[in-house]
Amino acid sequence: MNEPILVLNCGSSSIKFALFDADVLPLPRKALWSGQVDGIGKDKSYSAALQELRASVVKQTGGQPPAAVVHRVVHGGTKYSAPVRVDAAVLGGLDMLAFTAGIGEHSTVLRERICVALSWLGLELDPEANSGHASTISRAGSRVLVAVEPTNEEWIAASHAVRVLSTETCDVPQP
Repeated sequence: MNEPILVLNCGSSSIKFALFDADVLPLPRKALWSGQVDGIGKDKSYSAALQELRASVVKQTGGQPPAAVVHRVVHGGTKYSAPVRVDAAVLGGLDMLAFTAGIGEHSTVLRERICVALSWLGLELDPEANSGHASTISRAGSRVLVAVEPTNEEWIAASHAVRVLSTETCDVPQP
């Protein structure tokens, strides 16, 4: 691993981290190494969690500094750059609803409740597809496509870092 990229995914009670090799292109979806520090706010402070994370990373890399340290940031692009109430005006043009990450990927009950609440948008849930954890869980005639997409947030952040590191300017390329 010549150019490691360290990806941090900081939550309220845990920090996930992963190392990717920036020299391997296209960037593999599986991290070279990953881990998680739990118990923030219960057993340990954020500062203690970061110290634990740093010790793990130094041990794993032999002290080699990463080419980049990136953090996953969720945003709505230029249109939704600040917090916004999700209402009829925002959702009126909804073409697709994607459930991702832990609870979105795994909770059929949550997906059903959300889809029922959004049925006024023309969204029709296929209960069998939902209970079977299919990748598409909307009925064939639904105006809104409903998908379940496994998420690899650390890989997404690392691939953005590879793009940034490969440019000669400081401009951040658009996805």
